[in-house]
Amino acid sequence: MKNIPFTKIFIGLWILISVAYISYDVYTKFKISVMQTSYTAWQTDTIKALIERAKQACQPFSVYEWEKNKVDLINVECLKNEWWNSKIK
Repeated sequence: MKNIPFTKIFIGLWILISVAYISYDVYTKFKISVMQTSYTAWQTDTIKALIERAKQACQPFSVYEWEKNKVDLINVECLKNEWWNSKIK
């Protein structure tokens, strides 16, 4: 069996471990980026849905955060129109 110098083994292992670490680091950053993008898209979709619901009818609607917090929302334009119409009559 040939004797392989310790230096070559060390450098080979060093390169292998470095490539594995760099690959893991790149994968972790990619995964975090995908999660952040998904979260931002979810927020945007939720806000768009709330805006569309507020524009559909001039009726208050409830928004819940799990079961703890609740708020009723209504489009301010509807309130302005109601106020204006009450002043005209």
